Amino acid sequence: MPLPKGCQLHQRELVQLCSSLLSLRFRSLDKRYSLRAKRVFSELSEKPFVVELDLRDDGSEIQDILLDLVGKRTVPQVFVNGEHIGGSDETLKALANGQLQKHLGRNQ
Repeated sequence: MPLPKGCQLHQRELVQLCSSLLSLRFRSLDKRYSLRAKRVFSELSEKPFVVELDLRDDGSEIQDILLDLVGKRTVPQVFVNGEHIGGSDETLKALANGQLQKHLGRNQ
């Protein structure tokens, strides 16, 4: 379930979200990569928690926090059970090599 629009999300709270949720994705104005990552989770019948940066007043601040946390401001950034998977390309690679399923607690 998305955070309410305009809700201020601080670094500590973002870290807590990343460690407690199944998955957390971030979307921006360029939706191609987010849609690719979304398809991966759809294929696995998973419903990720998505933070829609382009719909939030503090979207740029959240991207700054991502830069501090994972070294990237680009989106999407995918987290599964507290583990940072990476962006769209890394998520596809993790699916192909079975690591994503492992993080989700599934057998290949």
